[in-house]
Amino acid sequence: MADDDLTLAFDFDDDVFLDTEKKKREPQQTIDYTAKQETEGASTWFHSAKDFETLMLERHGPNQIKNAIEHDYLYKRYDRALENALAYIRVAETNAACKISNTREMSEIAAHCAARTGKLDPTLELGTLLLKGRFYPICKRWADAMTAFVEYNKHRKLDYAVWNRMGQLVMEASEEDIRRHLAQLCMNSALRIMTCSRWNQSAEFARVRFVKEKEKLEAACRSIHGDPGQFVIWMERNQPGLEMFRREDLDWIYREYTQKQEEQEEEDDTRAVRDL
Repeated sequence: MADDDLTLAFDFDDDVFLDTEKKKREPQQTIDYTAKQETEGASTWFHSAKDFETLMLERHGPNQIKNAIEHDYLYKRYDRALENALAYIRVAETNAACKISNTREMSEIAAHCAARTGKLDPTLELGTLLLKGRFYPICKRWADAMTAFVEYNKHRKLDYAVWNRMGQLVMEASEEDIRRHLAQLCMNSALRIMTCSRWNQSAEFARVRFVKEKEKLEAACRSIHGDPGQFVIWMERNQPGLEMFRREDLDWIYREYTQKQEEQEEEDDTRAVRDL
């Protein structure tokens, strides 16, 4: 066999073995970035000029507000921290579209701010009133719990959840037959407020929550077997009972209920005349 036949005919380009040319790198794209504001030794980006109600409904809005409140408290801006903490609690407790279900930590912050500023009047301690109303029953302090809920109700009359808690409180605190009638009144009031209020049901989770809460309230109303009218008669006759609650709180509940009944009757009469 000839030597030429032993030669392998590879068609290589010798340049591939040469390292004379450097690899070209694609330039990285530049990204616009604005650093978060740094003041007082900490980032303050969480302080926003957005509308509070809107921000609370955003995905990370509640955490952003919480950071801002804690930052204000850290730097002893107690008035602003208190105002925002109470607003946070109000939206969480009354806006069905808000996903926040636990306001205990924010209530504690509000309580500390109120103590620091000395602003302990009911109009500025709504968050702490809710906290008291939830805590006192654990200690069997039924009267204090009801007073806290009534005081809260005077300033937030469209919060159905508090009426619901009042009904639960009555059933837990007393074994008297009259308790069923008062609890029924509270539960019925909660259901009325809930169904008459404007719920934002544009989001699926809001619709699901509304239906779920409504079904729970309706089930609670059916289970009590009370008659609010019997409580009205009991109050008008000034009969004894329910000594674990303060009379002035029972008076307020009675007046609030009878006033709503009168308003409803007037609306029904007006509607009947209009339909003639």
